[in-house]
Amino acid sequence: MSLPPGYFAPAPAYDAISQALEGQTGRWPDRSRPISKHPALPYVAPFAAFMVFIALAHWLPVSPRLLYPVRVVVGRCGARIFSRQLISFRAGNWLGSIGVGIAVFVLWIAPDVLWPAYRSHWLLDNSLVGSARSSLPHEVKSDLVFLVFRIFGSVLLVPVLEELFWRGWLMRWLHPAGLRGRPARDLPHVTRSG
Repeated sequence: MSLPPGYFAPAPAYDAISQALEGQTGRWPDRSRPISKHPALPYVAPFAAFMVFIALAHWLPVSPRLLYPVRVVVGRCGARIFSRQLISFRAGNWLGSIGVGIAVFVLWIAPDVLWPAYRSHWLLDNSLVGSARSSLPHEVKSDLVFLVFRIFGSVLLVPVLEELFWRGWLMRWLHPAGLRGRPARDLPHVTRSG
């Protein structure tokens, strides 16, 4: 399925993407540039590059100590090359963003603190869903360089790549009739009554 012509047409001024593009150049990008000819590329390319390295981890006999940092660097370079005009780290609501971050952290850590053995409960450890076990060798769990790349990748890179792909591109691609140039926050509800 291909994207219809003009699919990512200029959006209203409140769209963060259009504001970022107009803020950097003062005008819309030149349509003769290759990235402009393929409007899905800034949304899909960094995520696809990152996912290729996840797939390669199962095929290549290379240690995660080497492969994960390469995956992070390739994902970061892909985001920098293809998506820099879309990414902004300016928070509109600092207090709310910090509050949500703290709440998510607490919800993520609380089960381990309150019920340390919850992962071995029969609902979470059975033949249907498998077991929660790390795929990393034990020696890389104490490697400081690997841990720095793992934290950077998990906290700063993956959320950005996923937002670009899932919300920035896929949701718009699945609903092409009503989304031409509209921001993801204005998506129509998927479930409708009646």
